[in-house]
Amino acid sequence: MKCNRICRILAVTVVLSLLGIAIPAAPALAAEEIELSPDTGEIGDEIDIDGDGFKTDKTKVYIYFSSQEGAVYHKIDNDITVYKLVEKTTPSVSGRIDKSFNVPEILDEGIDGGYGDFEEVVGGNYYVYVTYGDNDKIEAVAEFTVRGIELNPTSGIAGDLVEVTGVGFGEEVGVSLTFDGDDVFTSPASIETDEDGNFTASFSVPNVVAAAYDVRVEDEDGNDVEAEFTVAVAPGVSIKPVTTQAAPGYVGMNITISGVGFKTNSSITVTDTTSGLVLAVTTSSIDGTFQSIFEADGRAGEHTITASDGINTRQVSFIMESQAPPKPLLLWPDDDTETEVQVYFDWGNVSDDSLPVTYALQVASGGDFTPSSIMLEKTGLTESEYTVTQREKLEPAEEEAPYYWRVRAIDGASNDGEWSVAGSFYVAKSVEPILPGQPERLSQPGWLIYLWIGLGIVVAIFVGYWLRKRATHSRRV
Repeated sequence: MKCNRICRILAVTVVLSLLGIAIPAAPALAAEEIELSPDTGEIGDEIDIDGDGFKTDKTKVYIYFSSQEGAVYHKIDNDITVYKLVEKTTPSVSGRIDKSFNVPEILDEGIDGGYGDFEEVVGGNYYVYVTYGDNDKIEAVAEFTVRGIELNPTSGIAGDLVEVTGVGFGEEVGVSLTFDGDDVFTSPASIETDEDGNFTASFSVPNVVAAAYDVRVEDEDGNDVEAEFTVAVAPGVSIKPVTTQAAPGYVGMNITISGVGFKTNSSITVTDTTSGLVLAVTTSSIDGTFQSIFEADGRAGEHTITASDGINTRQVSFIMESQAPPKPLLLWPDDDTETEVQVYFDWGNVSDDSLPVTYALQVASGGDFTPSSIMLEKTGLTESEYTVTQREKLEPAEEEAPYYWRVRAIDGASNDGEWSVAGSFYVAKSVEPILPGQPERLSQPGWLIYLWIGLGIVVAIFVGYWLRKRATHSRRV
């Protein structure tokens, strides 16, 4: 019994051993892997991709080029949304792929890259992904460096500092930099790449005319890349008409100011820095130009007109005329005229290019118009006439000691004209208003007037008494 059981165990062991020999072990599936050669290049370069461990059932594989970093098991259009499908191929019966593709210029596929939008390929790190055609899951990843340089900024004027960042060059090698084919001074003076083939340097834009220029970088391994830099027009302003001391402008003149080289689509403030007046506020166009029209204002002399976008500031000169207006002609009162205490003054209008013209009036007790003799002074008069107010009325003056008056004009540029020839007049103690064109009236002393009034009262009383007495006499008769 025991022997039978031992025999059965030996039989099973022999059978299993035979099965182990007869049935070969199934090979383990290897993970998909890819390798790029070279793993650094420029746009348009042909890159070889070799892979192992892919399916052998003739399932196609898709090869993508993307700027977004991902990993195995991430998905295209889910995790990776900007890419370019660069190739399709079918693995060999041994699960190998051997294909090549060209580094694309743009990434115009994917959720964020399609529908008319695209991302330009520039110098930097990119990623090659491989998926099966029937699945968006990433099976293999390889990193690729696009050799290139980045300029910051990409445009400017002579003297501007430009930073150059390079990637994908030879490791720890010297680098030369040229602008339009000519060497330029750089910082640092000797440029070398780091252990990853990257570098950063800067240079000043040379003094050249406005145009597009090539900035070229080449390393000791023969790798070279170009990028375009645009030298823009230096900011500047001009005004029309141009004014000089011989041909100055005037208040109210229409001035056109034009500017180039300013920030695009930016607010431009035009200021007279001499007077502090803001003359205009406008907006530059997409090419950094602007134009605005304003009226000239301010005092006589040279004015500095400033245009600024907050960063760029440029100035231009404007000359305001300094020609004083002519002397006014005195019209009323005439010389040695007697007038009322609230005197009415009238003089001729004065014309001038710089409007408005205002007037100053002085009345003095002496013809030399010393400060102590000034009895009345008015400035900023906008009309060529003035009537003395009740509070300003003048004290009576004898004909032998008249008042003197004069007027001068001041134009809009604050140019003071000369004083007119002085006129004279006197004010009686009591006089009715005498206006221009009216005949002069004879005046009488105040005491005589009161005497006549008293006599009138006496006569009235006498006549009343006489009439009453006569009426009484008539009743008695």
